[in-house]
Amino acid sequence: MRAAPQTKWEETSDAEKPAAVAIIVGAVIAQIAIGATVDAVDRLPLVHQFLEFVGLAVTVVYAYRYFTDPAERCAGCSARQEGARACASRTRVLAQLASLHVSSSAGTT
Repeated sequence: MRAAPQTKWEETSDAEKPAAVAIIVGAVIAQIAIGATVDAVDRLPLVHQFLEFVGLAVTVVYAYRYFTDPAERCAGCSARQEGARACASRTRVLAQLASLHVSSSAGTT
């Protein structure tokens, strides 16, 4: 079970309490500053449209790269031997399923 925040606060030594308060206040101030910065950038007409385009382009490149090429899908797990074997196995299963789908579609025409 997780301890209640008040219990954690009471367990914290008196020397550490100012640092904990400073971290919390700093996080709140950072969130306000980040929100204001995002709002300011969002109000700039060309920057807003450019950033939307960049986001869309990154999404398309990511989807194309990692959802269409089996070699790229396995690139992330090649560092670990077991991960590479599991990924290669998944790729083989997906290829078999795709070939079954194609052959069953061809037989129904």
